[in-house]
Amino acid sequence: MGAGIDRYMVFNAGRYDAFSEASAAGRGFARSLATASAVGVGGADLVVYCLASSSPGTPVENPRQKSSWLYSSRFGPLPPCFSRATLTTIGGHSRILIGGTASIVGEESRHQVDTAAQLDETLQNLASVVAAARGTSEATWRALERLVDVRVYLTRDESAGLIRREIGERCPRADRVELVHARLCRPDLLLEIEAGAEN
Repeated sequence: MGAGIDRYMVFNAGRYDAFSEASAAGRGFARSLATASAVGVGGADLVVYCLASSSPGTPVENPRQKSSWLYSSRFGPLPPCFSRATLTTIGGHSRILIGGTASIVGEESRHQVDTAAQLDETLQNLASVVAAARGTSEATWRALERLVDVRVYLTRDESAGLIRREIGERCPRADRVELVHARLCRPDLLLEIEAGAEN
C-alpha cells in the first residue's frame, strides 16, 4: 500500500487495471460499467458477491454526484470504476439495482459527524438515482417509495435504531431492510446504502 494509500485505493487500482485489460477500448470502458459496492469486513478473506445476466443492463449515473471514474486523484492514484446503478430486467420486471450510495455530493463527503444528516443526504442520492433511471424528476419521497430492498452498511452500531426507523418511514415498500456493520471507503462516512427498486 504505502504512504497515503489505503486498502480501498489499492482495490480500486486493481479493479481499474482489470477493466482496462478486459476492454478493447482501454480507458473507454468507463461508460459501460456495472454497479458495484466495496466495503471492509472482519477477517482476512476477500468475499465477492456477483449478479450475472445473459443480457446487458444499462448503467445509470447520479446527477448529484461526479461519476466514479472522474474522481480526482486525491481519492487514489486510479479512480474507482462502477456505475451508480444498473437498469435491468429480472423475472420479466424492470428493476433498478443501486450500488453503495453515501452522503457524497459531487465528490465531496457531507455531514462528517452527523448520522441523521448523512442518512438524509444518502436518501436524496438514492432518490436521484431512481429518478435518473426512470428519466423523470420525481419528488424524493415518491422515488423512495420505489425501493423494495435496502441494505445499510454502518460504522456505528448505536445508530442502527435511528437508521431502521427512518428507512421504515421513508421507504415504506422496502420489504427487506438489512443492517450490516462494515468499514467504508472513506473514514468520514458513517453509512452507505445499496438498494433494489421497481422501475
